[in-house]
Amino acid sequence: MTDDREPRIDPRYHPEFQRGYEPAAGPSRARVDSAPTLSPVAVPDAAPASVFDAEDIPETDGGIQPERWGFNPYFAALWVAAVTCVAGGVLISIRSTIASFGGGDQAPVDRFAQTMQVLGYFTAPALMTVGLLTIAGLVFVAAVRASGRAR
Repeated sequence: MTDDREPRIDPRYHPEFQRGYEPAAGPSRARVDSAPTLSPVAVPDAAPASVFDAEDIPETDGGIQPERWGFNPYFAALWVAAVTCVAGGVLISIRSTIASFGGGDQAPVDRFAQTMQVLGYFTAPALMTVGLLTIAGLVFVAAVRASGRAR
């Protein structure tokens, strides 16, 4: 190892951000000694194509009118589908639970009813979850739209 105490400036990087840099030792990109000079631009003598008068500005009531958002049928259809999913999931869950308590006698087993009962156990929670998440998403979208109109 060498033990020279002379600070070395790496030429790959700007010296201001290296250890041992002294501002008087070299130029800095942050400081500008003189403002750049601009050459004058020739302005044509021709009149502009259109002249804007202050009388052309329409009179307003001073307030900014928010943009009106129209009725979105897909948004309404999603609300109907979400409420239907929640209600359907609750009804299927109730029906499957009630059906599971019946059949205490030794009657022949109806395979279709038993299959529907098992499917109800699996689909009811999923329907309720999808419906509730859709409602939460729709409330979020409505809140974002309303906050956009308020600005």
